[in-house]
Formats: sequence, C-alpha cells, structure tokens
Amino acid sequence: MTIDAINAAAAAHQPVTATPAGRQWQAAVAVVACPGPFGPELLFIERARNNDDPWSGHLAFPGGRTEPTDQDLEHTARREAHEEVGLHLELNRACGRLDDLTAANLPVVVSAFVFTLHEHPALQPNAEVEHAFSMPLQHLVEPERQCQFRWRHGDCVQLHPALDLLDAGRPVLWGVTYRLTAQLLELCGLPRLPQ
Repeated sequence: MTIDAINAAAAAHQPVTATPAGRQWQAAVAVVACPGPFGPELLFIERARNNDDPWSGHLAFPGGRTEPTDQDLEHTARREAHEEVGLHLELNRACGRLDDLTAANLPVVVSAFVFTLHEHPALQPNAEVEHAFSMPLQHLVEPERQCQFRWRHGDCVQLHPALDLLDAGRPVLWGVTYRLTAQLLELCGLPRLPQ
C-alpha cells in the first residue's frame, strides 16, 4: 500500500451523499493519509473532555460542524483540520470523498474528504484536542485490535464494533469514525473490518 494507491482508490470512488433532513445537522471531517515508517498512516485525534461536546473524549478524524461562512463541505473539513491540529490543507484538494454517514445516536450527517500528504505533518493540537496521532493502515486491520465498545444511552446498552488503537484504559475507535475508517480500508483493498 502506498500514498499514491490511496489517492487513486479515493479518486475512483463515487460517493453516496446525503442531505440533512428535519433536525439533522451537517458536519465534515478530513481523513488524512501520510507516509510513515510502516507504510501509509491515518491521522486521528482524541477529543478533549468537554461537557458541551457529544463526542467528548472520543477518537475521531479532525472535523466538525459546518458554518455559514464555509464555501462547501470540503472547506469545512480543511478549516476544522487547521483549527484542531494546525494542518494547512488549503492548497490541497481532497483526492476523494467517502460515502456520507448518519450518526447512530445523534442527528448529524457526516461527510468525509480524503487528503493524501507526501510527508508526515507537524501537528499543533488546539484546546479541543487531547492528543493527535497517526496509525499505519496495516495496523488498523490487525485482528488483535478488534474489540467491542459498550455504548450506554439511558437504560439502553448497545455493542458496537471498535478498534483498540491506544494503551489500555484509553478510548477505542468506534461509531462514525470506525465506519469511515472501514470504508477507506475496503476501498484500498485491505481486509474488511467487522460491521
């Protein structure tokens, strides 16, 4: 797997898009692939703990809610990546877009734009980000990383497929970000993650 192969796979994909309906709102994220010592890596963030953030403490891609001043959804993804981790994607057009997803427990439609970089970026996380890190694509498909996340919503407990990317006791990758990661890995011809 190479950065160029990710670029080609994302560019060839015809995304299924969705428009927010009713009370749904729109968000966009930047799925950033960059080179690493073990092959291409994806950039993730661990969101800072914040009672006003429904994804407080979760692993995610840089991104967030669209704003009226954003030119389009891709602009939202680039703006958020700059705000959250200091990435300057303004000169980079996304090489592709993944299928839009609706969150299971929140009224949001998430659009994901894939960016490929040819060098590992220097990151400067802001106050919204506890930790920024990258993970080789090959490590994301290791069976020993697969786990389940217990999501408690009121009296209801749901089990979701997840990936254990960090040390014990740290958040796992699940939900929309897990599903977007699975999409990209499949587009790149890597083993399919459990759904």
